[in-house]
Amino acid sequence: MSKRVTVEAIGSDRPDVAPAPGHGLFPVTYSILSADALLAEVAHTYPIGISVSCRLLQTSLNDTYLLTSREDRYIVRVYGAHWRTPSEIAYELELLAHLVAKGVSVSVPIAGYDGALSRPLAAPEGTRHFVLFTYAPGTPLALDTESPVTSPGGYWPRFMLPPITL
Repeated sequence: MSKRVTVEAIGSDRPDVAPAPGHGLFPVTYSILSADALLAEVAHTYPIGISVSCRLLQTSLNDTYLLTSREDRYIVRVYGAHWRTPSEIAYELELLAHLVAKGVSVSVPIAGYDGALSRPLAAPEGTRHFVLFTYAPGTPLALDTESPVTSPGGYWPRFMLPPITL
């Protein structure tokens, strides 16, 4: 005699995770979104001109996509489900705006047609949010080697510490 085990039976405290009874869908912890579908969503919701391509650059806690239009390149960050709340994402975006106001060169979020910076997406594992950012040209940093950014007295220490007056 077999015993059916459901998500609730093993103590799930996540109300957004549904059991997969019978022949339904199996619950998903992580999914990789279709670059083509993401391209269509961004083209529909952001004033960036004609979108040409979108490709996945990196998967991690957040997935990073490179989106190219006829005029420019952009970065789309798709936050993992249950990784950041909408208020945490908003705080991150406010921090980036603050850094730009202070003269720090960082990529900034781009508002959609409706003025929103972050947008929800329904994914198999739950709601994920995405943000469209300006593209920062340059060479990717190798954080495992010493550079002006990571070296003692480099950019990050000056950025993180308030100036000291004697």
